[in-house]
Amino acid sequence: MHDLGRHLAPWFRVFIPDLPGFGRSSGAIAKSETVSISQLARGLHDWMDAAGIRTAHLVSNSLGCQVLAEFTRLWPERVGRLVLQGPTMDTSRQPLLKTVLAFVANSKNEPFSMSAIMLQDYWRAGWRRAVALFGETGRYRILDVLQTVEKPTLLLSGELDPIAPCTWVAELSDKMPNAVHYVLTKAAHTANYSAAKKMSRAVLRYLVVQDDDDMRRAGSEILEQVIEINQTREAAAKQRSQLLWQQLAFGMSAVLVAKLCGGVISRWHLVWTFLSIEAVMLHRYYTTVRPLLSLDRSSHLDRVYVKLDGIADFDSASCMLRAIGRHLHFRDFPQLGVPTSMATAMPLVNWLPSTPRQTVYSAVGASEAAGDPSTFDSESVTKQVVAHFPAHRKYPAVAIGSSNGALTNLYAAMGIPWLPQTLLMPVKRPKKASIRHGQVDMTAEMEWGRTAAQGLLEKNPEIELYHMADPNQDQLMIHRMAYFRLKLIKLTEAYKRYLLDALEENGTIIMVRCRSKWPSTKVADRHYFQSGAVGGITSNEFLQGSADVAGFIDSQKSLSTKMSETVLGTERRTDWNAPRPSGEFPEAEWGYAEGLTHDLVDFAHNHGFQIKYLDFDHPEDASPLVADAFRRQNEQLRRPTDSILVENFVLLEPWLTMRYNLTPFWTVFPVEPSLKRLQEYLSKCQGTGKAFRDGFILLFCSGVDSVGLAGVDRWKSLLESHFASQDGEKNRHDRDGILLVGTDEKAFPKDFGFPARYQKELARAVGPEAQYVMPPALQLPEFEHYVTQNGGHYGVDYKA
Repeated sequence: MHDLGRHLAPWFRVFIPDLPGFGRSSGAIAKSETVSISQLARGLHDWMDAAGIRTAHLVSNSLGCQVLAEFTRLWPERVGRLVLQGPTMDTSRQPLLKTVLAFVANSKNEPFSMSAIMLQDYWRAGWRRAVALFGETGRYRILDVLQTVEKPTLLLSGELDPIAPCTWVAELSDKMPNAVHYVLTKAAHTANYSAAKKMSRAVLRYLVVQDDDDMRRAGSEILEQVIEINQTREAAAKQRSQLLWQQLAFGMSAVLVAKLCGGVISRWHLVWTFLSIEAVMLHRYYTTVRPLLSLDRSSHLDRVYVKLDGIADFDSASCMLRAIGRHLHFRDFPQLGVPTSMATAMPLVNWLPSTPRQTVYSAVGASEAAGDPSTFDSESVTKQVVAHFPAHRKYPAVAIGSSNGALTNLYAAMGIPWLPQTLLMPVKRPKKASIRHGQVDMTAEMEWGRTAAQGLLEKNPEIELYHMADPNQDQLMIHRMAYFRLKLIKLTEAYKRYLLDALEENGTIIMVRCRSKWPSTKVADRHYFQSGAVGGITSNEFLQGSADVAGFIDSQKSLSTKMSETVLGTERRTDWNAPRPSGEFPEAEWGYAEGLTHDLVDFAHNHGFQIKYLDFDHPEDASPLVADAFRRQNEQLRRPTDSILVENFVLLEPWLTMRYNLTPFWTVFPVEPSLKRLQEYLSKCQGTGKAFRDGFILLFCSGVDSVGLAGVDRWKSLLESHFASQDGEKNRHDRDGILLVGTDEKAFPKDFGFPARYQKELARAVGPEAQYVMPPALQLPEFEHYVTQNGGHYGVDYKA
């Protein structure tokens, strides 16, 4: 139970008691004595009295479900909510021998360590006691007892559990007055051990959110799919048996024919015929039967990571979407939310020389690029977007619109989802199409995109395309691919269905609109080309060049390019040949395209939802607002407010921010303008007597010493001087000498192992003693009151 307890501990005070005669309390009763289920229930009751626990939510597995059923029957006033996972059946429902065989069958679905733990526990308890209790388990009429239990109860079954199958637990649920049934996919009987994360998500949703009807609906949907999958597997198993019998019958027939007709039919004809039919049977098995037997068929159910087809995992919108999705699943945000077995190997890339290191970084990014942009389907991708969130759960509000790291923390604090308007589609591009003398020629890039984007736009009338090229910060990436940023200007059916399903009656749709503009070139209807992006230099420097740009271009040139310019007199590049802009349009990554507003307003009015607008001019405008909102909430909870976490681009951690009581301040990139914003905020805090005493920095590494990049020393010295201003007190970060976490200071900005390290290093730097119970969700009325009263001071408008 320990792993499950650790996952529940951020939200609850968790106890994991031994029952008398078992576990480390096995010595409490002589091994010659047996115990009954009612005695174990009495033992739990007496322990709660001794521990001073009047009422509690109770969580159990297998035999423990019978103990809790008896406990609840006898002392219902001591029970808050019940969670019964894998409730074992009595012999009136299934013979004892069949249950024993089911235990054996279940062992192949559990880790071997589970069997070792069970054997050790049985040995401690004594086999006489264990066998006697197992016999009583079969005699105990759990169904009869649970039919009278009126306490709210969550019944959890494992998809792969042969001991307490889904259909049996569903029957229990139907006969209980106040029960919710939920299926844990790819989980066996001891899910509390072998599927602790998955089980904890369901338990927390039931205990914290208490959305019983919606959870029952989600569980029913998963149960239907699991039953269909199991029926398919059973049918496939029968087909496999039939094939085996057919093979046996055909083999015996072939031998008989060879004996009877040896002189008429040649041996080679028989062999050839036999092999041909055998090949047909094997082909049928491997193409039809074997795929249906695969246990991976349930991978699409109840998942946290969802790959967006054709969309980059490394982009801001994708990462922020995963951060919120994982938070709503009660999860933190390691490895940017992308599970990969390569995480431990990522820091090893730093050992490579500079050129191969950059090649690896570029190649990994390019591996996500689509070959044909016309394959993008907005309906399919937005369906995958909403799959990041728990199924059939109601929220007071849903945000939709611009990507923003600061607001990602706010959505997590409020416990609401966010639907992105903008997604990044990286597209493979021939190097010769846009690269001139080792540098991107943005005019050539735009012309290549004019043709490449036609099919994409024709197939998806609900999007606008913002083809973006940033040769300053994305130098390593755009050598191999182009960035197509896709903005929804109409609601897809997937978004509409999700809003109808997720919003409470009269719920609020928060339209997040970053009014950031950028001088861009209109290529065609719904197609724009943006030269450069928000970062260390201005739009004018991208368009017209500057001394800094010329110096940067020189620093990026290869030896062959420099020799060609010097010896052969080829053209010397001093800018990126940006096309002439047609006007100012929404910034490709952060800006909001107004086309979506009309569609959203009509949808809200037609379905009785409220529309609210959250507007700001620059992506970082919301950062001080959110930081102060966090500090205000912590003040109300009487928690410390003097620790800051400086987040950067996709390096953010909303779950740990709240768990560790940190104040998040999000910055777009590790560049001079962002450093200046942080400095202004820290000065303001100091001026109001609310300076920070300690904190940490997360810095994103693009792999390029871009123009306007602020070095690690600049970031560290800013925070250190701010902390030192607090009466010379010794700060927490001083004790361990940790300030920058996740990024190798010596390798910055070419540290390519930071995605694998930042979350672990942050957890290690804070330490277990500084962890807090998760705060209650920030309520929508409270947020609206705060931002309405204070938003104007930050350049953020909130209005109906």
